[in-house]
Amino acid sequence: MTENIYDESLSRMNSYYDITNFRYKYNIDGDIYDSPLIDVLNENYEYILMNSNRIELEEKYKYKPYSLSKKLYGNYSFWFIIMYMNGCFAMEDFDLPSVIVPRRNVITYLVRNQKSKEPIKV
Repeated sequence: MTENIYDESLSRMNSYYDITNFRYKYNIDGDIYDSPLIDVLNENYEYILMNSNRIELEEKYKYKPYSLSKKLYGNYSFWFIIMYMNGCFAMEDFDLPSVIVPRRNVITYLVRNQKSKEPIKV
């Protein structure tokens, strides 16, 4: 079991739930590049929103989206999605009375579908 964010990141590196699996791959002159993660979230925003819940943000999770991610999804990796869905651009913004949190199956859907994308030829 991991004890902190650093160990969690190391244990998830190159795993199915690694955040880089959300990124589309682009093939430019034979080299493969990851697209910015924000593209995936923007393209799936409505789906994510429709499959999310609004919960009261407990005091212990204020300014700690990574801890909320650990509680909801079992790891720290998806804190940025919670931040994105709530319009938070910095940890200091994460002090809302309630927050939108995607359901676990949404995370699985995004990982599975983005991971399986074929590289786009340009």
